[in-house]
Amino acid sequence: MINLSKDFIKNKYICTFHPSTIEEIKLANVALLKNNFARIPLDYQSFLLMTNGMIYNGVEFMGTIEQERFEKNYIFPSLQKLNYNFVDYDFFSKKIILGRTSEAFMVYDETDGNYMILDRIKLISLFEFKSLKELMKEVQTFI
Repeated sequence: MINLSKDFIKNKYICTFHPSTIEEIKLANVALLKNNFARIPLDYQSFLLMTNGMIYNGVEFMGTIEQERFEKNYIFPSLQKLNYNFVDYDFFSKKIILGRTSEAFMVYDETDGNYMILDRIKLISLFEFKSLKELMKEVQTFI
């Protein structure tokens, strides 16, 4: 289970959403697996039970449902919606994009159980981590 610092998740400048439900996570997994993506990893599921997505300073971690942000005239995509953009790319088979920045994707690779930060253009790994906690720690350094 991920253990994000309360300062990080409760920061008043971070946009978070109501926690996901177990049923929403199950439905998202079914949709993702049906399209040959990875299952949502257990530690990310724990994150979703705290907040169904998160936005801060250009860093986005997706949830199981789209979130309408009326004040920003923006619809925050779900995991399924974001990943469906890459359904025809063999590179993303057994992987799942969990989040993004303007220049990178945060990805989980089910085949080796690693998390990585990928360059969005070249799809090369910039950093690799053994856990979501390690990935989030790195993300906290640049937000």
